[in-house]
Amino acid sequence: MLPKQSIKNRIWQSFINFTAPRDFFVRRNGVVRHCRLPRYLQVFSLVVLVVGVGWIVNVTVVYYGFDIILEKKNDRLAQYRAENSDLSLRVDSMRDNMNDVAGVLKQSHHNLVGLLEQNDSLRSEIKILNKKLRTSESRRAQQIRRYSLLNQNLNDLKRNLSSSKDKGNMLASKLDVTRADLVKVRSERDALTESEKIAKQTIQSLNDRVLRLKKEQREAMDRVAYKTVYDIKRIEKIIKLAGLKPLHLLKKVAPEKYAAGGPFVASLGKSVDGIDQGPTAIDRHVAHWSALRRVMAQLPLVAPLDHFKVTSKFGRRRDPLNNKWAMHQGLDLGARSRTRVYAPAPGKVIFTGRKGYYGKFIEIDHGMGLRTRYGHLRRIYVRRGQRVEYRKRIGQVGSSGRSTGPHLHYEIILNGKRIDPQKFLKAGKNVFKG
Repeated sequence: MLPKQSIKNRIWQSFINFTAPRDFFVRRNGVVRHCRLPRYLQVFSLVVLVVGVGWIVNVTVVYYGFDIILEKKNDRLAQYRAENSDLSLRVDSMRDNMNDVAGVLKQSHHNLVGLLEQNDSLRSEIKILNKKLRTSESRRAQQIRRYSLLNQNLNDLKRNLSSSKDKGNMLASKLDVTRADLVKVRSERDALTESEKIAKQTIQSLNDRVLRLKKEQREAMDRVAYKTVYDIKRIEKIIKLAGLKPLHLLKKVAPEKYAAGGPFVASLGKSVDGIDQGPTAIDRHVAHWSALRRVMAQLPLVAPLDHFKVTSKFGRRRDPLNNKWAMHQGLDLGARSRTRVYAPAPGKVIFTGRKGYYGKFIEIDHGMGLRTRYGHLRRIYVRRGQRVEYRKRIGQVGSSGRSTGPHLHYEIILNGKRIDPQKFLKAGKNVFKG
């Protein structure tokens, strides 16, 4: 076996011989020209050839590998689009259900008002019938007194008849008149008795109808109360899933309705399953339900993008540029450049333009101390002071500012404190499942 030194020498010698200077003679039109190819030019050409072949091989491998990766990403993107379409359908279904509930509540309230008006009308009729009954009883007493007087007169006439024959004919005629009057009085008495009986039956029928109407009114109020309280509990549960306190938001939406105080006095009203009964309680439940709907309409419970992938969550993470531990105060939603960005809830634009590391930046105030932020945008479609509605297009996904690629940096701020946007997105999914 040859020593290692001799092998290196032989390789070096072979390289020297291969790259030895070469002379070329070119003859053209009878003229001979001489050209010399030095060693350094041969070495340079050889290096260029090796680098070129290596680069071509590397590009070929990367090209075919990139097609496979791109195909997988397209499949995942199609899956995300299908999920988002399903979510949009659930959003529309939920809004239709909420509108149906509002219609039912309005119709029930209208029916309650009609029942109360019928109740007042029946009470008025009962008062009139009682008044007529008292009048009939008064007339009956008068007839009874008259009947007694006529009987007394008849007795007097009978006594006078025995003592005076001369007055017999006159008394007989008076007796006939008296008897006719007596028959008339008896017929009037019988008519009054029948009228009194009919009046009592009418009053009893009206009282039964009033009781039946009260029962129907109470049952309708119970149904409205149960439906309203059920929706109230479900909406409050959704707000709590987003990490918020319903009462705090309600006091900001309608402070005049939730300001109360005073000494404690035990309630004497009735309740069923913890639900207050009666028209006043129903009005409170409906007002509370309406206020909660106003709160829900202002909450950003859907994502600002139709198609996205969460590339960085809220909280502690490795910085993508310097790989150091840092606090990420938002949610990074990866998407293609130029993807449309929508407002997740109605509000007022309070800032647009460039803002440091955020690049092109938008901030929207939704009221109740709630704000949303959108960073690294490519384009902005709104201006400061503009009011935007739900799902209004506000910008395009880009990579401006401190960014490694196209994505949307999404933040939610409550009373100056940043909170995890994923809580709102999860709460929104629960809304649309219900």
